[in-house]
Formats: sequence, C-alpha cells, structure tokens
Amino acid sequence: MTERAVEIMLPVSTSANQSNNKIDVSGKQVVITGANGSGKTRMGAWIEINAQSNVIVKRISAQKSIKFPTLTHLAKESDYSLMLDYSIKHGSLSSYRSYTKKNLDQSKRNVKYGGDYFVGALDDYQQLLDVLYSDYTAKASDFLQSYTNLEEDATLEAPAETLLDNVKRLWSIIFPLKEFVMSSNEPRVIHDGKQEESYRASDMSDGERVGFYLIGHVVTAPKSSVIIIDEPELHLHKVIQNKIFDLLESERDDCVFVYVTHDLDFAVSRRNAVNVWVKGYNGKAWDWEEFDNVDGLPELLSLRVKGSRESVVLVEGDYDSWDYKIYSVVYSDFTVLPSGGGARSVINYTNTLRGMDHMHRLKPVGIIDRDFRTDMDISSLEAKGIYAINTYKVENLLVSRVVIEAFMECASYTKDQASKAMDHIILGVKEKIKENRDRIVANAVASSVREKFRSIGLGHADADSLRHNVASVYNSVDLDKMIEDVSATVDAYIASGDIDNMLKLYSAKKGALYAVASGLGLSVVSYEEQIMRYLSSDHCSGVRDAFISICPVIPG
Repeated sequence: MTERAVEIMLPVSTSANQSNNKIDVSGKQVVITGANGSGKTRMGAWIEINAQSNVIVKRISAQKSIKFPTLTHLAKESDYSLMLDYSIKHGSLSSYRSYTKKNLDQSKRNVKYGGDYFVGALDDYQQLLDVLYSDYTAKASDFLQSYTNLEEDATLEAPAETLLDNVKRLWSIIFPLKEFVMSSNEPRVIHDGKQEESYRASDMSDGERVGFYLIGHVVTAPKSSVIIIDEPELHLHKVIQNKIFDLLESERDDCVFVYVTHDLDFAVSRRNAVNVWVKGYNGKAWDWEEFDNVDGLPELLSLRVKGSRESVVLVEGDYDSWDYKIYSVVYSDFTVLPSGGGARSVINYTNTLRGMDHMHRLKPVGIIDRDFRTDMDISSLEAKGIYAINTYKVENLLVSRVVIEAFMECASYTKDQASKAMDHIILGVKEKIKENRDRIVANAVASSVREKFRSIGLGHADADSLRHNVASVYNSVDLDKMIEDVSATVDAYIASGDIDNMLKLYSAKKGALYAVASGLGLSVVSYEEQIMRYLSSDHCSGVRDAFISICPVIPG
C-alpha cells in the first residue's frame, strides 16, 4: 500500500464545538454532509485551493459535462498533467507547455472551471479519453518495439497494463454485460459479448458514462492524492453507488476520498469515514463540526438528527409510512424523522436524545400510536416527551369523523350526501367491530399484561429481589377483571356509535377503512390518494386543519 495523506485541512469553523480545522484521515475517508445551501460545494473547492504544498488534490465537480467524445487524439505523456489537472484541450497544449505551476494554478479558475472556481462546470471528458488512449497507444507501441527487437530464444515480457486496461476492468465489474473497446480511435461498447450488438460509446446511458468518467479520473489520479467528489450520487442508480465507490476506494487505497453529499443514505454507506456536518456558510466562513454517531441511534437516523435545524419529532415507520406522510404535514414547523421501527424504537430513541445535553436545542419528542395504552400510560409517556395519538393506529386518523367531514366538504358533497355517507360509515364500522369484538378484547388485555411485565427492569440486587418483583407484577394481573372491564368498554363504544371512540381499540386496516371508503362511494386506494392530495394542498386546508385538530399538541 502506497503512503497516503494522514490529515487534510478544512477552513476554520465558527462553531464553538470545533476548535481544530485539521482532520485526521489515517486509514479513513471523509464525508461532508449538510443541507442544500449550507456551503458544502464551496468547502470542497476551498480544500482544493488551500491544500498544503505536499498534498495533491483532485476535485471532481458536481457540475460537469458527461457527453462522451466520439473520437480521440494522441498526446505526449508529458502533457497528461496539463490535460487532466488543468483541463487543457489537445489543440491548446502548445500554449501552456511553458507555463510554471504557479501560472497554471492561477489559470485553473478560468480554464478548468469556466471562471467560477466554486460552481463552474467541468468539460474534460475529451481530455480524459485522450490521455487513456494515448497511454494505451504508447505502451502498445513499446511492446511492439520490444517484440521487434527480441533476440532469438529470449522471453518476451508481458505488455505493461495501461490506464485504459484498468478503467475497462473496473467498469466491466460495475457493468458486467458491457465491454469497452477502441475500434481504431473510436470508442465503442459491446453488449454481452455480441459484436453485432456493439454501439458507439457516446450512446451509453448516463449511468454508464458517469461510471466511466469517475473510474477514469480516479485511476489517473496521481499517487497519494486527496480525491474530492462532489455529489457522487449524481446519475448513478442506488444499486451501483456503493459498489462503484467501494471498488474505487479499494483500487486506490493510496488515496483519501472526500465525498461532498446531501444524500444521507450514501453518507451512511461510507464505513469508517470521518463525518463532517456543514451547518451554514455566511459568505466568509463556515459553521461545521466533525461528529460521531449518537450512541443508541441507528447511523442514518443519527446523521439526520445532527443535520436538523428545527426541533425534532421522531415517528414510527419509514418515509413511506402513514406516520411520516401525515405528521410531516401536521408538524411542518418541525423536522419529522422516521425511526425505522415501531413505538418501542420511538420511545427508546427519544429518551436517548433527551438525555444528551447538546441535543436540548432540538427539543426532541416522539409521536406514537395509542395501541392499547391506558390513559395513565399515556400521561407517563408525555412526561418524557412522547405523545400518543388518540386512535389505535395512525391509519385510524384517516377515518376520524372530523377528517371524513372535512374530506366530504373538500370533495363538494351536498349536505344530504354527507349525512347519508356518514350514517353508512358509522354502521359499517360498528359491524366490523362487532365481528371482531372478542379478538379486540383479547388483544387489548394481552397488550396490557405485556406492558405490566415490561416494567420488570434490570438492576436487581439478588435473585430474591427479582422473585419479589416478578411475583408482585404477576399478582397484580387479575385477568378475569381485565377482560370484563375491556369488554364493557368495547360494548359501550359500539353502543354509542361514536366512531372515534370505536377506533381507539380497532385498526382501520382491519376493515374500518374499507367501510369508510365504501360509504363515500370510493375504493380504499382512491380514498387514500385523495385524502393525501387534500392534506398536502393549500386549496383545501380543511383536511389539514382536521388532522391538526386530532394530533397531539407539542409544546413550543
């Protein structure tokens, strides 16, 4: 393994939590993340401009042309640096050969970055391909010369591996059914080994062209470089993102990779990386911090919490869940983050965050389903910053009476139509709950018993203490009384015809949602799609207001 850089320098941070601007990268990569507009790209450019004299930096900008050249040109090996490091085109090489490094560095802004060092677009695909082709041709010529001069009975050494050979090998690992070939000086691609199905390389997909571009620039980077890649996820399908950068890091283990990204999924994929969070840029200085993951939180959630500028609300499920879809609108002044799990995950993660002094600014809270929790359970959780909705599951919010009424108003139901629909809905929900009454009672009691036994924690002094605790909980469970009480509650809810009370103990997914959609003359899918459109729309705020009215109020 070639010696690699052990530290890189970042701009001095305005954050009181970041006193050192030199990052230790011994055996590690660097991931710079932050919200859009926080100054990440400018920081990447700053690293290139202000690198120490003994550090070689190669920056691959997010803004770049991926138009694949149709032809190539031969160049001298002494010109490779001009072409790759400064983006000098083949026809202009003679004008720059006499420049000193200082002159070249001064001209880089205009020549390579089109006048804007920070956000200028790269247009150097032609130069990259010219270097690859020239190196390939030169080494092929050397091999031919060696063969021509070979003495009788002498052994011919294998030809030297070219830069192009390396790029082709790595590119074929990522795109296994494709082979890159040079036909004369025209680049082509053969699909699945079938010559008759070859096509011009310029006709490759965006992902294939970007893959070749990235691999080419990494392969041709000088030894022990710091390679900055801005928005590495661009044009690459998530399936191959990790594969290509894992491969490149392994291939160039002499280099330090610095990724500048706002894709937190990609950021988490870079194992053993130094994480830098950029919180803002005021035009002169950056507010950034190096940070480790929050103990007790998954890595991705940890990154998202760290990057939040508003108070954090943790919810159940993921970004496709009803929890996130509804609460991200209801709590629009907060950063709503899915926990990736159920209520237990929300409770644990919220407790973790609230127990950390430096997280107090985010005022973390959690929102969970009511499930079969008692009012006493809910009050106890609220004291810890965890709030339960007043329905069994989050889907039940879609069939709350106030939401249904707001939906019908937005959908322009007449008063008579709305009244008949509501009667039909209440009857349908009652029938569904009657059908499932015994199961509802059994599950509600089972949930209560489970919660009682969950109160048995760790930290007992001895076995006798444990026995006493378990016996105390066991003796507190009067199963017959619990079944009798829950049965009476369920029967009272059914008799009242109050749809909101009925849904405290019954999942809408088990049939109530169908009853509501049917009463409205819609399919379940159609109702769900329309309710989401109304929830997100400014043209009919009634549905949004209805959801807000039945969700927990989070203290400011």
